[in-house]
Parts: sequence; C-alpha cells; structure tokens
Amino acid sequence: MKTIFVGDIHTKYGIIERIENLIKEDSEIEKVIFTGDYVDDWNAIVDDNILILNLIFDFKKKYKDKIVLLIRKS
Repeated sequence: MKTIFVGDIHTKYGIIERIENLIKEDSEIEKVIFTGDYVDDWNAIVDDNILILNLIFDFKKKYKDKIVLLIRKS
C-alpha cells in the first residue's frame, strides 16, 4: 500500500497530470492526499484558479475514494 501526499499545487496544472500518471503506472498507490494550497499562484488570474479547482474536483470524481482533498474550515 502506498500513499502520496500532494501539497502546494499553486495553480500548476501539470502536477495533476503527473499524479495521474503515477496512479496509472503504480497499482500499489491506494491513496492520494491533497493537503492544500490548490490555488494562490501570484501570477494566476481568477479564471486559472477556478480551472485548477475544477480539474482537482474532476480528478476526485474520477478516482473517488482514492483521492482525499483536505480543506481548512474557519
């Protein structure tokens, strides 16, 4: 059993693609835990931030229980 922790995406689309490739290549990966900082690239526009969040949510829908998205509730 393997678990991957992913943090500090900061609106970088390629990170999601790399994680998906890892999942496809390694059948022992059971969990991918996203720890936060999904957006907040200082150079990103609002549309980029929305796009990365939609990409992450679609990733969660595709892989279901394999993906854990952590959020901070204030």
